[in-house]
Amino acid sequence: MKHKIFALLSTSLCLASCCCALGDTPAYQDRNAPLEQRVNDLFGRLTQDEKLSLLGGRGFTTRAIPRLGLPAMAMADAGQGVRGGPNGTTGPATAFPCGVLMASTWDPGLIGELGKAAGEEARNKGPGVQVLLGPAVNIHRSPLGGRNAEYFSEDPYLAARLAVDYIQGVQSMGVSACVKHYACNNQETDRTTVDETVSERALREIYLPAFEAAVKEGKVWSVMSSYNLVNGHHASANKYLLTDILKHDWQFDGEVMSDWGGVHETDVVQDGNDLEMPYGENMNVRKLQAALADGSVTQAAVDDSVHRILRTIIRVGLLDGPMSPDQSKVNSPEHAQLAYKVAAEGIVLLQNEGDLLPLDRENIKSIVVIGEAATHMQVDALGSPQVHPTHVVQILDGIQAEAGNGITINYAAAPTGGQPVPASVVTTPNNPGTHGFTAEYFTNPDLEGNPAVSRVEQAINIQDASDPAPGISGERYSARWTATLHPAVTGSYNLTFTGDDGYRVYVDGKLLIDRWMKQAVYTSSAQAHFEAGKTYDLKIEYFQNGGDA
Repeated sequence: MKHKIFALLSTSLCLASCCCALGDTPAYQDRNAPLEQRVNDLFGRLTQDEKLSLLGGRGFTTRAIPRLGLPAMAMADAGQGVRGGPNGTTGPATAFPCGVLMASTWDPGLIGELGKAAGEEARNKGPGVQVLLGPAVNIHRSPLGGRNAEYFSEDPYLAARLAVDYIQGVQSMGVSACVKHYACNNQETDRTTVDETVSERALREIYLPAFEAAVKEGKVWSVMSSYNLVNGHHASANKYLLTDILKHDWQFDGEVMSDWGGVHETDVVQDGNDLEMPYGENMNVRKLQAALADGSVTQAAVDDSVHRILRTIIRVGLLDGPMSPDQSKVNSPEHAQLAYKVAAEGIVLLQNEGDLLPLDRENIKSIVVIGEAATHMQVDALGSPQVHPTHVVQILDGIQAEAGNGITINYAAAPTGGQPVPASVVTTPNNPGTHGFTAEYFTNPDLEGNPAVSRVEQAINIQDASDPAPGISGERYSARWTATLHPAVTGSYNLTFTGDDGYRVYVDGKLLIDRWMKQAVYTSSAQAHFEAGKTYDLKIEYFQNGGDA
């Protein structure tokens, strides 16, 4: 009898421990299993190289592991709505108001509705986006801050209240918010190299409260480290910020990703940066293997980062079946109305001298509208916040529609100060009879090797970074344009070039403009004297390594 009981117990134990081997769904694919059980089960199935590969991004996604049915996790910018991202997610979306206007509503609940709408559009734009790279909660400290429009305000408490509701709104749709830029990202000049020297009290009272609230109250799933240094260490390599405060003190259990190009060495994983974006130039399999071998990175740090990335992947439902996007949810009438409501609530009228507003239609005979912005309105900031709406009502059109037939509208466009170099004054170097630029595109950001595409272009004007030339990825490439310039008029000229990322402009071999660096959209200029009847060799070089056009 004892032998029979023992045999039954042994059989029961085997069935309990070998359920996966008997054909049941693996725990990591069971949407009803506890989160940590799923994370640990999936982690245990990864090879060492697969673990290391997860620590480096691939454009706007993490890296997929097809062997285990692990898809890539897609990301998109979220400054004013769902912008960009991997292939298939470009194109129009609802252009919501910018962060500083959101804050001007003083209405966390309303901003929570906006976050929910943005999360819904993320799930349904293109093939679906799982991580929205926002909110941006850095504090306004200088009027020259290049991204102040994205940030909520100069007040830590207001920024914190809005961040919590926005994050909860986004994540209620099963999309991860990514609060950024942690921390002290407050100026544009030298933003990748400036060392912010900050006291502990200033950190705790000014720069960190919004992040702390995002983690403790908003339960945010992702955090993005910033470009700058804080007290001597890059934010992506700042153990005090990432590990001691964020992960230990605040108990953040999600993933920390770098800003695009914000990692400078492999051992940042030891400091608490889990994922390098957009590409694993420092955190890749080969370099991580070498760092593990020399002891600068420990296996425990790698394993912790992998767990955090997997935790986010499972939280956003990537392992729970296809996203099944519904394109009608993107830029829906309801979302457009919400964007209008937020904009109206956020408008601040500082002064209304003589009760001029609202305008009295009975006493107005004519209105003059001045400036190119009236017909070419900038809907949002350039760079990562830039969202292309499906429809824009230009300011002049809106005024004309509101005024009706009884009021005369006069419009004058202010001079812009320049124009694109016309094809009529440039010819290709090897064929003087052909007007335009000789364009050469390379599949790397360093102008290395033979060009993958060579052609004649009438102008240098890449507005869509996703498709600069056939077969060239808009995420990572370089280009060179050459031409012979034939000035029609003698005089001094102001040459300007705008780009994201780096560019150089040469005239007759002399370097006139040099911005060969990874950067946001930036315009540079230089003076040159040209004489009619003479010709000049013109050369422009450009590289893109994750960003815009």
